[in-house]
Amino acid sequence: MKTNLIVLLGFIVLSTPPAATAGQGSVINDYNGDGSSELMAYDGGTGYWFAYSLQSGQATVWQKQWGWAGAEPAPGDYDGDGFCDLAVYDQANGYWYAWSVAKNVCLLWAQPWGWTGAETVSGDYDGDGISDLAVWDQASGNWYIRTVSGSLIAWGQPWGWTGAVTVPGDYDGDGINDLAVFDLMTGNWYIRTISVTVLAWAVPWGWPGAEPVNGDYDGDGKDDLAVYDQPSGNWYIRTMSGTVLVWAVPWGWTGATPKPGDYDGDGNADLAVFDTTSGYWYIWSVASNTTLAWRQFLDYPADSPGSFLQTNVLHAGASLGPVTRVNDQALGLLHGQYHEAGGYSSWWYEVVSHTGAVLSNVPVYYNDSPLSVSLSVDLVVDAAAEPHVFTASYGQNILRLYRSGSGWTNEIVGAQDASSSGGILARLDARGVFHVVMTSLDTNANVAVIHYYSNRSGAWQKEDVTLALPGAPSRWSERDKDLAVDGDGYAHIALSVQHRPSDDVTWPGWIYYFSNRGGIWYSEIADQQSHDDWDSFFPMISLAVDAAGRPTLAAWLKYNVLTGSDALSQLIYCSRAGAYSWTRETLAETADDYFGTDGGHFTGLYPKLAVDGAGGAHIVFSDLASSHVNGYETAVVGQIRYARNTGSGWTLATLYRQSAAAGDEVWDKYLLVSSDGLGMDVVARVVPSVGSYLVHFSSSRQ
Repeated sequence: MKTNLIVLLGFIVLSTPPAATAGQGSVINDYNGDGSSELMAYDGGTGYWFAYSLQSGQATVWQKQWGWAGAEPAPGDYDGDGFCDLAVYDQANGYWYAWSVAKNVCLLWAQPWGWTGAETVSGDYDGDGISDLAVWDQASGNWYIRTVSGSLIAWGQPWGWTGAVTVPGDYDGDGINDLAVFDLMTGNWYIRTISVTVLAWAVPWGWPGAEPVNGDYDGDGKDDLAVYDQPSGNWYIRTMSGTVLVWAVPWGWTGATPKPGDYDGDGNADLAVFDTTSGYWYIWSVASNTTLAWRQFLDYPADSPGSFLQTNVLHAGASLGPVTRVNDQALGLLHGQYHEAGGYSSWWYEVVSHTGAVLSNVPVYYNDSPLSVSLSVDLVVDAAAEPHVFTASYGQNILRLYRSGSGWTNEIVGAQDASSSGGILARLDARGVFHVVMTSLDTNANVAVIHYYSNRSGAWQKEDVTLALPGAPSRWSERDKDLAVDGDGYAHIALSVQHRPSDDVTWPGWIYYFSNRGGIWYSEIADQQSHDDWDSFFPMISLAVDAAGRPTLAAWLKYNVLTGSDALSQLIYCSRAGAYSWTRETLAETADDYFGTDGGHFTGLYPKLAVDGAGGAHIVFSDLASSHVNGYETAVVGQIRYARNTGSGWTLATLYRQSAAAGDEVWDKYLLVSSDGLGMDVVARVVPSVGSYLVHFSSSRQ
């Protein structure tokens, strides 16, 4: 099993601290000691810290709470071990608190140094490789600095004034932070050493409104004078000796937040901006003149509900079966696992907490035999958190397997129709009634037959419902189906079919919607697609209903050339506007930097739709990298992307970012939203070149 694909999905950022300055004993924001800066964010509302390494592709710090509302982040190396530590300054009382990520210990607790309104300017002011406690009083322009051990370095040292901003750093290369300010009114720099030697007096590099972004951009061990222009997104950088390193280099835009740091570990500060609206980072190396990160997604916009992270690699798995919610704090899933007794892969039922902990994992039995993964199954968990597994392959009977004490027992739901096309669906309504569906097609009569089983009356009953496929010609094949049950106990079914008249013409695709809401079954066309040159169909659909019983569906719309290769894929969303009336939206048409030589117009694969308690729609889906070599197609499914309906429109984000060259595929995915819409879980099956395994991602709750 491959075990190195541990990835962070994303996180919410309500506020982000300024980057730590140079001269503090470690690379800016280097939380893992690899000599490069991490992308770092701090949530000012909750005190959570997040740091992500571009070098390793993993989270270095994730949702570590070290702070609170009103605490100001002041990261630095407070123990001299070369690792950046988490630190906050309490504006209410002037106390400092620091935590070592590397050692997992508290370094500072309620250390007094400052007062309400003082500005933190922590850094290494004595050259011992340890960040010192330092504050600046804007009203007087005075600096106050002491070591972690309590030795006084500076007391009331005047350097600055109201209207100036502090830009501490090592401007002479002696390994010691200097006192420095930038005058916002004039664009002039004023810098002096801790020993009172003036390094710069009214040096002009900037203009009113320019944003100072000092750092060592040429790797000579000295901070350079640098400013960022918000209106244009241009950078301007010169050395202390006057050499211009960067002049009007565009790397940003109005509203982007500059975040310079050494993100590739080459000893040179890089240009970096963070877009708080989209959650994307953009990083460019001055030294190598190369892009280090482009639209690197690391968090959500601040108005998104919750924040995703990978909590656990669950285990190796031959397959991933259905996943459902146990409650708002846990979910249940079926997965294929090797069974020692049977010597083959069988279905196991596993319960995973919202935080990623495996709470239980037991094999599913039919009589005395483990239930084989070759059997179609669906999973329902009842209000008492008990699992019910439905399958339809033993003796042509549909079975319900459920827990009885420490084992499993079963009952016959009903006889399976011989013409059923396979794929059993089961749901449980709010009243505790089971709804089970299988389907078959009568291609000669242009009808679908819904084989519907329910225990609404207390005993299992079967309905064979024949529904017309309106507007459809003959010769059908079923592509996919889904089932949802509303709060009133009515069934809603979506069925994807494709018309296949002959091999030498294009084949159109249809999505039909069936329901017994109101007491009478009816059929409608939810969507239909055809193309003059390509086959058109919906390989996978996902159906959900809101609290009012209104159905919506997400679909993967796929176009193929007549020889079978992919031509185009899109993510489609359909909502019912009224009786026999559906609206259709195309939510995604291009992959997010994940494509092969055929281009980036393949997305929307394997969508899963969920609706929260407030009626908000959430969809996860994947991209496809397609390439043709010598006339043959190679197609790799990857990434987990997320679409969310905000009420005023849709937002798109990439939760699990991959490179097409990596070859690790994301196949099965499930999205579960809590009743209040604030907690979400994603379970996916990742398939490397050898083996496969299951991963769990969850969102934090607000």
